[in-house]
Amino acid sequence: MVTNAPLDSCVLLASVNSLWRYAQPKPCRVLLVSAGRCNNAPRGVQCLHEATLIPGLSITSVRDALARHPTPTKGELPAETLKARAGWLLQQFLKLGLAEYKHDLTEHFVIWDSDCVVLRPISFFDEDLRSVARMHGANTLANRDKLVPYKPQAVAAETGAARHPPVPPGISHMSELGAVTPSANFVAGSQGCDYAWVFHQLTGGLPLIVPSHSRAHMTSFVTHYMATRRSTVNTMTQTFARVGARVGAQQGAMTPGIETNASAKDGLPPWMAHVLRVVRDKCGFTEYGSMISWTLQRAPEQLRFVRERDWVRVPHVNGICPTYDALRPFENLSYVGWEQNGGAAGYGGGMQSGWKFELLKRKNQLRMWLLGTSIKQR
Repeated sequence: MVTNAPLDSCVLLASVNSLWRYAQPKPCRVLLVSAGRCNNAPRGVQCLHEATLIPGLSITSVRDALARHPTPTKGELPAETLKARAGWLLQQFLKLGLAEYKHDLTEHFVIWDSDCVVLRPISFFDEDLRSVARMHGANTLANRDKLVPYKPQAVAAETGAARHPPVPPGISHMSELGAVTPSANFVAGSQGCDYAWVFHQLTGGLPLIVPSHSRAHMTSFVTHYMATRRSTVNTMTQTFARVGARVGAQQGAMTPGIETNASAKDGLPPWMAHVLRVVRDKCGFTEYGSMISWTLQRAPEQLRFVRERDWVRVPHVNGICPTYDALRPFENLSYVGWEQNGGAAGYGGGMQSGWKFELLKRKNQLRMWLLGTSIKQR
C-alpha cells in the first residue's frame, strides 16, 4: 500500500482491515509507505517512511528535477505546473521502486491504493499464481491515439516476446484487447495527456494495451490495485533505464532540460530520471496501465483477466468514513475506491464541522445512495 494519508485515517484503517479479512491468499504482511510519522501504524502493518525507502528519492528531489524544465515549447508544460505534480510522480515511483529496494519483499505482491476498501473475498492471484487483473478502469485514451486490435505477432520482433504467446484466462483471444500507439502529430508536440505516448517513449516503442479495441467501450487497466511479480516490475523499470541511457547518449548536450545526468545530480535512480524526462511535456504516466501492458507483451502467462465489473469509484466522500452503513449500497461489489481528494476524511481530531460540511455530507450520502441503486439494478 502507498498512502499520503495520516495513519489514523478512518479510510486507511478500513482499507487495512478489509485486506486482512478478505484478501486471498491471505497476505503475509501489509507494508504501508507513508509520508507521515510511523508512530501509530494500524495493527499488523509494517510502516515505511517514504523518504527512507529509495536512496535519493523524496518529494524535494522530484520537485528539484522538474524545476529544471526549460522554457516550454509548443505542447510542453511549464515547470511550475510540473512541480505541482511532483507528489503524483513520487507515489508512482514508490509503488514501482518497492520491487527493487525493499529487499525482503516477496516475489508475488500486490500494490493496493490505500483509499480502497474490500467488501467480500477477493483473489489477487489464482491457483497457478497468475496475477488477477480487472478491466474496467477509467478511460485513458487520447483522441489522437491510434487504436487497433492487439496482435502479439506484430510486435514480436521489437519486443523479443514469443511469437505465439499464451492467451491469458478471461479472454478468448488477444485481439479482443486494444493496442494504442500515439499519432505522429501528437508525438511532435500537441497538448494534452497521452499515456500511450509516454509508455511508447519509456519502453522504446511498445504500444500501451487497453481492455478493448473499440472506442465505444473504452476502459483501462487502472483499477487502483496491481497484483504482480517483483521480477517482472524490475525487468520493466530496468528497460526504462536502458532506453533512457540510450536516448541520453543520442541527445548528448544538444538537448536542454532534464537529462540523465541532471537527474542523477539529485541521486534519482536512472529509470526515474527517464520517466521525468519523458513526462516533462505531458501530464504523467500510468503505473498500473504500464505494468499490465508490459506483462501482456513480455509474460502473458502471468495474467488472468476478470471481465465482471465488480468494483466502483466513490468520489468526493470527504468527511464520510467507510462504515458498515455507508458501504451497504455497494455490498454486491468486491471493493470500492473511497476517494477523499485531499479532504479531511475523518482523520483523528481533524473532522470538519459547520453547516457547509453538513451540506457536503448530505450531498455525498445522496450521491452514494443513487450510485448504489444504479448498481443493484444492473
